[in-house]
Order: sequence, then structure tokens, then C-alpha cells
Amino acid sequence: MSEPDCSPTRPCPFSRVPRWDIETEVAIVGFGGAGACAAIEAVGAGAKVTLFERTSGNGGTSALSGGEMYIGGNGGSPVQRKAGFEDKTEDFFRYLMMAGGPDADEAKVRLYAENSLAHHQWIKEQGVPYKDTYISTKIIEPATDDCLIWCGSEEAWPFSAEAKPCPRGHTPQFMGWGGGRLLMDKLAARVEALGVDIRYDSRALALIVDEAGAVKGLVVRIDNQPRYVRAAKGVILCAGGFVMNRDMVRRHAPLFLRSADPIGTPGDDGSGIEMGISV
Repeated sequence: MSEPDCSPTRPCPFSRVPRWDIETEVAIVGFGGAGACAAIEAVGAGAKVTLFERTSGNGGTSALSGGEMYIGGNGGSPVQRKAGFEDKTEDFFRYLMMAGGPDADEAKVRLYAENSLAHHQWIKEQGVPYKDTYISTKIIEPATDDCLIWCGSEEAWPFSAEAKPCPRGHTPQFMGWGGGRLLMDKLAARVEALGVDIRYDSRALALIVDEAGAVKGLVVRIDNQPRYVRAAKGVILCAGGFVMNRDMVRRHAPLFLRSADPIGTPGDDGSGIEMGISV
């Protein structure tokens, strides 16, 4: 059987798969923050996991970031309470809805507001360190290893009129800028300790679907050859954004075309999003 013609926008038909080179239960595309978290949770649920990363190392755009998480609600995190703040879930929710603008997804914002403290606790359980220290002035990313910061417009009108202001930026204990690398190092170490099958230099090319449209696996390029991956329990796409795909930026976020220096990695070409759309 000849190799099927497929791409991120055109799935590979299950009937055209010439062979199965790799068999797993959960296949994850992308070893940044999302892919690492997905792998940890999938293993925790009892699945055999194979993680595919197109580059030669982990991190993605997550490793380029400050590693900051926007956390609040449920009365406040331990460092918020230690600094004297009580952060009610409704205040957190209202601020996120306003900051998200007219297209904010209310259901997702509500879910995040109600569960962000548990999310933060989960991150700490993976080994990411945080200090119980607070910087009282607004700052985007601290150059010190302090944790709690004002990083949004919480104290500015009209936000302050609708939601009680509270600092919610939580940054890892890391001296200098770039705490995202520390965050990724901790998550990657956890992924490796759990025995996840990690395949670097492996670029996902297309999803594999059956006649009913169900995803059965994916096609991955390894050593410049297509490899066919059977995923018995599903594929999780964590392949990054589309900032390096200027056509997608033009169609979906044209204001960002003004930026001469897009922030991201070459892998942020939108291919993972295109694969999702294709099915």
C-alpha cells in the first residue's frame, strides 16, 4: 500500500494506514507546559502515554515565559492570605470576565475561577517551588524570586468598581526573568520519572480518523519518514499557538501583525490547531 497523502488540514483515513509503527493508549503532541501536564494526568489515570515533540528538547513557549500563573478565588492562596488579602471567587470571576473582553467564555472562566487554587496546588505537587513573599507595586515579572505580584489592571477603573482588587500573579521561586524554564524543568522531570515514552525530533503531520470520523491515531515524521501511531484511547493536541503562521495571524488576530518580533518558537505555526479543525 502506498503512503497516504495527508497533512494537518487533511486527516489520514484509517483504511489507508499501511502499518502501525507505534502503538500506545494516549498520544500527546507537544512537550510544553500543556503537554507535560496532560502526560502527568494521563499516566495518573492509568494510561500508557507516548509524547511527541518536534524539536530536540522540551519547553516550547512555556519555557520562554516568566512561569507566572494568575491564581485567586476561594478566599485566596496561602501567599495571598499571608499578605493580608481575601480573594472571593466572585471577585476573581468578574475581573477575569472583564479582562477577557466581549468574547470571554463564561463557562470556562467560571471553571477556572472555581478551581484555580486546586490547579496551583497541583503545580506545587509536581515540584515547582514558590515563596510566601509579596511585592506591593505593580510589575509584569519580578527580577527577584518573590511570588505574589500585581500584574493586571485590578486596581484600575472600571475593574475596581466591579471586583475587589487583589494581587493574583504567582511566580515561581526563581532569581531573574524567565521562571518558565524552571517551571518546565520541574514538569519535565516529573514526566520522565513517570516513565512516559518521549519521542523528540518527531513532528506530527496529521490525525488518523476512521469512517465515522473518530480519531484513532496520528502520522508523525521521524528520521524524515512517516510513522503511523495507533492511540487506543485518544490523541491530545498541545502543539502551541499560531503566532509564527502569519496567514493565521492575519485571519484571526490581525492587530498582532503590527509586532515586528512575534513572541514564540518556530513551532508555533498553528499546525496543531489545524489538525484539530480538520476533524
